[in-house]
Amino acid sequence: SDSPADIPTPFVDQLTEICTTLPPTEQEMQSVPLDGNAHISNHVTNTSSPTPDNSSPTKRGIIINLLIQCFGFLLLFTAYQSLQNLQSSINSERNLGLVSLAVLYGTLIPSVPFLAPVAMHYLGLKWTMTLSMVIYVVFTVANYWSEFYTMISASALLGVAASCLWAANGAYLTQLATSYASVSGEDKAPVISLFFGIFFGIFAT
Repeated sequence: SDSPADIPTPFVDQLTEICTTLPPTEQEMQSVPLDGNAHISNHVTNTSSPTPDNSSPTKRGIIINLLIQCFGFLLLFTAYQSLQNLQSSINSERNLGLVSLAVLYGTLIPSVPFLAPVAMHYLGLKWTMTLSMVIYVVFTVANYWSEFYTMISASALLGVAASCLWAANGAYLTQLATSYASVSGEDKAPVISLFFGIFFGIFAT
């Protein structure tokens, strides 16, 4: 066999140049830890569970939202139901009060399955409830100018708003109860029943 001295120098130089120009493989670039436990430690660090999200809802925040919802409905319907019960008296001319209530509930019933889901989809639950409550104020104002065109128009709008309001309210209460059950680790069904019970207990006072 040829000895190192017999190998031509140009051939050695060419081979060295080829080896130095080849890029190292990805496996060669990875550093090998001297301590065998270092790789395990790094793996445990990288795969550890993430820290909890600080923006997740708390029990106190959920309860506050529930109480705001309850008392908001209580105040709104304390005014509205009193006005509704007096429609046949304050708008007795041409039975305008009774006709307006008929229009109200006549638009409410078909609006529940068709318009309420669309409103909740595009506006979200909170904005759907907020805008619906504004329509209740419009109906109240219309009673100060109780003409046929004002009362019938306001009643039709209120029928649509009422359908959206109650549909969004049920969805929002369910959402709050589900979040509370998730935070507290309780079953969803009892918590949903509890939240609806609290709502209607305050609403009916």
